[in-house]
Amino acid sequence: MLTQDDIEKLRKSGVPAYKDLFPPGTTGIFTDEIVGLIGEANRAIGNLNSYARIIPNPDLLIWPLLLTESLASSKIEGTQASVKDVLRKDANLGTFPPSIDVQEVVNYREATKLGVKLLDTLPISERLVKQVHERLMRGVVRGAEKRIGEYRVGQNAIGTEGDLTNIKYLPPPASSVNEKMSRFFVYTNDNSMSYDKLVRCAFMHYEFEAIHPFADGNGRVGRLLITLYLLKEGVLKYPLIYPSAYFLHHKERYSDLLMKITTEEAWINWLKFFLDGIKEQAYKSESLIEKIDNLYQEARETVRVNSQSMHADKLVELVFKRPILLAPQVAESLDVNHQTAISLLRKISQLGIVNFDINKKKNIPFLNSKLINLLENASANRS
Repeated sequence: MLTQDDIEKLRKSGVPAYKDLFPPGTTGIFTDEIVGLIGEANRAIGNLNSYARIIPNPDLLIWPLLLTESLASSKIEGTQASVKDVLRKDANLGTFPPSIDVQEVVNYREATKLGVKLLDTLPISERLVKQVHERLMRGVVRGAEKRIGEYRVGQNAIGTEGDLTNIKYLPPPASSVNEKMSRFFVYTNDNSMSYDKLVRCAFMHYEFEAIHPFADGNGRVGRLLITLYLLKEGVLKYPLIYPSAYFLHHKERYSDLLMKITTEEAWINWLKFFLDGIKEQAYKSESLIEKIDNLYQEARETVRVNSQSMHADKLVELVFKRPILLAPQVAESLDVNHQTAISLLRKISQLGIVNFDINKKKNIPFLNSKLINLLENASANRS
């Protein structure tokens, strides 16, 4: 946290600081270009919602998109982890060396899942946001003063910690965070405002990042809230759109546009960027879930034609839920003995659905490499 002397030095040097700009007036916001983008983004979301409704098992398609979002949002903050790193951890194979970066990605995924669950009983609220933050930061906090699940008690900043020359922005003092967040939640849940939910979501994202209510984890919580808000408002039917890949691909522009709202009140440029991102990610999500579904249906058909086992279909579903897994995990999930699990896995390996290291004799991981490669390519080329 910054000292009072630090804060005074930064203010005197002209570092941009929080301004009371929220919510913005809408006069002049709804230009023809913005109205057109609103329509395009909502159509893209509508197409995605319609496509997801006709898929027999959408749960198989939700987790891969959440994984790619978790990787992208965490990478914006500097983490370095891969799809395979996270899947190895899920299979209890660990990472080599053990990585806090992988844990941060896992935490983001679990915090999002918690947030989606909390929406069943809570609005977007202080209680929800603090619980999501606690889950996000659990076990990965650097610094004892960075309390988890609670608003900050000191002054934070955006920039390089410990180097005043690289501070780019000063959020409001801790003493005003409660009041500003209360106003944020009132706006979020005020359904009397008739203008488009995507526009409101764009405004909300700026304000959350501008307040920076926590000592750490603000960027990730703010991006996570985009999906939660669109779910809560019924814009999304399933948690299938995640904008972080677009923000990561345009990382400097993302940061610059948020900053220019503070310095120039440039809401329209930010809104264009946000709507373009939502539209693009909706199309990319639809493309990815179509590829995953095609791969899954192909595997099911291969098993149907070539296996008589009563467990084969469930095993295919399992390797699409857990693309790296061990025989004991299969035995537990299918309620079969270890030898039967090995036999089933070897059979679908012969059919090309999974593969394994033939030289390994114990604790053998079986990999759904086609799905893993698809997710790795998506993670590398999301925008």
